[in-house]
Amino acid sequence: MRKKRPKPRPHPPNADLSARLHRALSHSLRVQILQVLSSEGSGSATELSRLLNERLGDVAYHMKSLRAEPRLIELAGRRQVRGAEERFYRLSPSSLVAKVDWPQMPEPVRQGLRGTTFAEFMTLAISALRAGTVDAREGSTFTSWPLRLDSRGWDEVRAAMAEATETINRAEEQSRKRLGRARAGGEVRAIVGTYAFEPAKAQDVAERSLP
Repeated sequence: MRKKRPKPRPHPPNADLSARLHRALSHSLRVQILQVLSSEGSGSATELSRLLNERLGDVAYHMKSLRAEPRLIELAGRRQVRGAEERFYRLSPSSLVAKVDWPQMPEPVRQGLRGTTFAEFMTLAISALRAGTVDAREGSTFTSWPLRLDSRGWDEVRAAMAEATETINRAEEQSRKRLGRARAGGEVRAIVGTYAFEPAKAQDVAERSLP
């Protein structure tokens, strides 16, 4: 009697994405490119080549890698320069970036990506408020409140948010499968954000604002 092959174990959530992130950051020049984009806001291959004192071909090659999965940079704009089109890129606030394992990121890159992600979220939220779509669908929700926690409570909140994020990601994955099989519409566009952080103290804000 032929033995049944054991079923392959499922990959941990975001394992493939974390592996792609690791490969994307495996070259020091790619990390430098991300750091410059984090501090400058955007830049072209030509500008980055000059700032980093690296060959244009090398910079363009690694920028192409960063535009692939997990899409750490994206097109920010175009400009005509001497009859040719120069493309400018920025750190990507895409949903894939929001799912990566943040501790793997170099600190300047992590700060820049979080900044652009949060700014993008706020832009979308304000646009929805102005358009009146925030409460258009039944069940739409927005909740924000201050908490007093100890270290254990903070860890419990983080674990709850991580579990909720995995549940949301699974819901989107299953929705994509169902939408792919559906003949009619029914697609619901939604923006979901999860943030938990320690608020800035007045003294810290004052010190950072000093010249």
